[in-house]
Amino acid sequence: MRSTESDPLVAQLQATYGASTTIAPEHLQCLLLVVTRNVTTDSPWPISSAPVAKYNARDRGDCNLQIPLWQLVRASTAAPIYFPPEVLEWEKGNPDKSFVFVDGGMTPYNNPSFLLYRMATAPAYRLEWPTGERKLMLVSVGTGASANLGPDALAPETNIAATLAGLPGALMNGASVDQDINCRVIGRCVFGASIDSELGDMIPRRGDVPIPLADDLGRHFLYARYNADLSERGLAGLGLSDIDGAAVGKLDAVEQVPELRRVGRAAAKQVQLAEQFGELVTSAR
Repeated sequence: MRSTESDPLVAQLQATYGASTTIAPEHLQCLLLVVTRNVTTDSPWPISSAPVAKYNARDRGDCNLQIPLWQLVRASTAAPIYFPPEVLEWEKGNPDKSFVFVDGGMTPYNNPSFLLYRMATAPAYRLEWPTGERKLMLVSVGTGASANLGPDALAPETNIAATLAGLPGALMNGASVDQDINCRVIGRCVFGASIDSELGDMIPRRGDVPIPLADDLGRHFLYARYNADLSERGLAGLGLSDIDGAAVGKLDAVEQVPELRRVGRAAAKQVQLAEQFGELVTSAR
């Protein structure tokens, strides 16, 4: 176990979540799903707090519920290059149950929205929540995105090193968009930016008019995707033309936190739950 003195991030996470807080249901106010990548097994590991899940049985030596919450957060955000991997001991005294983890963004679930729907409804995960536009609502909140466009994107003088450096980000973005599309196909999109010029925003319409939510289309859930556009055009649309999108879009843009907060406040104004989710929200209040 690393000391909090030598690792300020560990100290901050323990101060925030508690050093002994686990993901057991009695420690949380809601169900939780954390996505990370197990480097040891070379596979995505979605870890939930659902008490009925197979690997959450209390009589298992490798029960998920015993894992400290701070350590799971640390593992799921261990972005390669920026942070070292996190080692979690799943079963005390058993070296075969010790695994190395990195950021869950390095899996197909960089955007875990559709995974969350599957875990809530698929029988294998044992929650089996009912589906339907009147029964289930899924809200996906991104961290901001901007396409790599312009003359530099396909410049012939771009070397292989530069191309490879941008590959992880391109794959992560592609996986995120794919999960978003899955949600808009299976669910009923009520808000979200256009996917591309062919798919559009996939909000069901009759002609150019969105179909009222009173008309149940038989989709599995209602869905909204909120993700700030950090391009020059997107920031201008938020009234933030003075912000440099390239600067705030960097993963380690610590000095840009005040500007990122401005983006967050402006983007939050797009959230109109009563208008976008209608009766499902108003009846739940």
